[in-house]
Amino acid sequence: MKHFLVLLLVLSSAPVLYSCSFCGDRLASRQLLRERYREAALVIYGKLQNAVAKADGTGTTEFKFTEVLKGDVQSVKTLNIPRYLPIIGDTSPDYLFFCSVKDGVIEPIHGVPASQPLKKYLIKIVQPKKVENRLRIAFEHLGEIDPLVSNEAFLEFARASDQEIAKAKNHLDRTKLKRWIIDSRTPEERIGVYGLLLGLAGEATDAQFFQKLLTHSQPGDRVQSHLGGLLCGLILLDPDGGWKLTQQWIAQPDRNFSDKLNIISVVRYFQSTRQRDAQQKILETLSIVIENGEIADMAIDDLRRWEWWDLTRIILEQYSKPTNKSPVIKRGIVRYALQCPKDEAKKFVDQVRQVDPELVRKVEDSLKVFEKKE
Repeated sequence: MKHFLVLLLVLSSAPVLYSCSFCGDRLASRQLLRERYREAALVIYGKLQNAVAKADGTGTTEFKFTEVLKGDVQSVKTLNIPRYLPIIGDTSPDYLFFCSVKDGVIEPIHGVPASQPLKKYLIKIVQPKKVENRLRIAFEHLGEIDPLVSNEAFLEFARASDQEIAKAKNHLDRTKLKRWIIDSRTPEERIGVYGLLLGLAGEATDAQFFQKLLTHSQPGDRVQSHLGGLLCGLILLDPDGGWKLTQQWIAQPDRNFSDKLNIISVVRYFQSTRQRDAQQKILETLSIVIENGEIADMAIDDLRRWEWWDLTRIILEQYSKPTNKSPVIKRGIVRYALQCPKDEAKKFVDQVRQVDPELVRKVEDSLKVFEKKE
């Protein structure tokens, strides 16, 4: 029992290997119950009882388990949890505990409130080995009334990569997705993801749904905050119309910073998933971003990392523009030029080195540090 809090902290901060482009870091950093199930030697379901608070702020709670979902237990049916977990008001006493077992001693690692529907969902979601099949099960439970189940199902999408989500498109229901997107009860953090899913599973006629939603005179905060996923959905169904709208928006000087970041996320999505089909549109969009200035450094650095050198002339031209005095943008241009294989980039670096050798040296040093980390 003494290792309970330490183990809980370690597992709750487990690293995230990948995540959906439109789910956000907060969701992507959470560990799935399915993963806890896999790591645990023993998973038990039952009820909390006899919670006792101590004067020093600590406490204990008995956990009487009625089902063993994983592992084997001989005679013990009650665990003493070294925490005060009171059942107050309508709070359910039902709990799931994920445990380790050493020398016959059960130690709870992590515990969560767990309804019967959540227990049944967990039993189902741990079975498939293929991500596609897990996402199929998760999608079936996104609309569950029980938020414990619905939230856990959504986490499956938040933790899946864009490529894995695309493979599950045949298991998605476009009618449900459209209903969820416009439903005010849908958690806001899901809007962009549902937009992406509708783009993957939808039909050409669903492009009108996106157009109406995105071009409404007052689209609302729920739409405005999640333009990235919704724009992706439109582009997937109507590439010409979707990219046209995207480029119109990014060219508007009064467009807010959040919108511009959303558009960068759209570009990154298509670069990572549909590079061959979308490369020309991506370059057109990023050329607008670079010439407009505000987030030019992000576009320039993306092109450098991708080793896309098509916009070299446009990028180098930005260095001497009065609107690009920002040190961040200047460093980004020099960084790009140092790694670009084109002769014009080498000539540019030589010119900058004569005028500002310290800048070039610092950028070169930063690239060396980065290469060592790689």
